[in-house]
Amino acid sequence: MMYKVTMRCGHVGEGRFIPITYVVNGNSKSEAIEAARRIPRVKHEDPDAVIHISTCSEEEARQIRAINNNDPYLKSTYDKPIDLELIKDRIKKMPNRRGMKSNTVRRASNLWQRTMQEAMQYAY
Repeated sequence: MMYKVTMRCGHVGEGRFIPITYVVNGNSKSEAIEAARRIPRVKHEDPDAVIHISTCSEEEARQIRAINNNDPYLKSTYDKPIDLELIKDRIKKMPNRRGMKSNTVRRASNLWQRTMQEAMQYAY
């Protein structure tokens, strides 16, 4: 059975993602999700990486593959990086869930704590 799975993909800036729909095969939704999580560019570590999943027909699968074959984001490589201006309208901000601090806030907090510890070390 074929599924269309919309996933959060990365490498478009810290705390941001781009939704991409892929066609994957699987006997169940969970099997399709497992396959989709292994696709390059997908945010593998994100527990909420799956945005949407549903079955699709052969015609829908062809259309999705044609769109992906011409997608500038998916065509970019290490040697030929993407011009973010081409996809800026598709880039979304990651939701800050469960009261978790963003990476930027966490890093600033850690830096402040280290600085204070070093200052206290030389204060006496």
